[in-house]
Amino acid sequence: MKNIITIVIFCMMTAYAWSQESNFDYKYALKFYNMTTYEYVKLDRLNADQTQYTYKYSIFKVLNPTVAFQWNSKNNHLQEIELTDLNWDKETIINQELYDTNGFVQSLYNVDKRTSSISLRYEYQLNFNKNHRLVPGLGFGINPYYFSEKFVPQIDNLYKTTSTVFGADMLITPRITYFVNSRIYLDMNIPFSLINLKYSSRFVDNPLLPNSQKTQATVDFEELQKKYYLRIGIGIKF
Repeated sequence: MKNIITIVIFCMMTAYAWSQESNFDYKYALKFYNMTTYEYVKLDRLNADQTQYTYKYSIFKVLNPTVAFQWNSKNNHLQEIELTDLNWDKETIINQELYDTNGFVQSLYNVDKRTSSISLRYEYQLNFNKNHRLVPGLGFGINPYYFSEKFVPQIDNLYKTTSTVFGADMLITPRITYFVNSRIYLDMNIPFSLINLKYSSRFVDNPLLPNSQKTQATVDFEELQKKYYLRIGIGIKF
């Protein structure tokens, strides 16, 4: 009987110790997210034929897998870096017009369009109520990003145009973490963009313009932009 009581007490102490310490007893973790995004966009752009236009649209992306690396710091607060976007794409846009019944066709618009982008997120996470499986937290992060769009015309009446954007979002992220077991945990968080700082430039390779007028650059500062996220992930400790 004494042995049974001793075993029960030992098991209870072990369970209590696990709940007190083992949630954050790891040094590194690999996380796999799905990031759902809604964004309202308003852009002033140039066509390859140098006509300027403004267009508005919204983006609602349901599935966007990302990967993140997390490490433990002092007081069991966490740091995390995530690759949120990596893209390189090339397409050819051709607009042709039939001029006569003999089949004479002229290409009015023949352009290679090349786009590339990369986006990262760094976050420092404060965790509360650490002695339980369900742990609320608050993250403070920065999301630097780069985007490039290049139009390379294949006909003489158009000019090469390059648009480039460098920017950074300042984020605050309420989050909730559930520790499934000693190796696996689930994470749901909702990042909010507090401040967005963006540098944009457009280069038009028009030989009729002086070099000082070939490039136009702007700096934009926006607070609480219309960009919303929902990130759900699974973490693996190691």
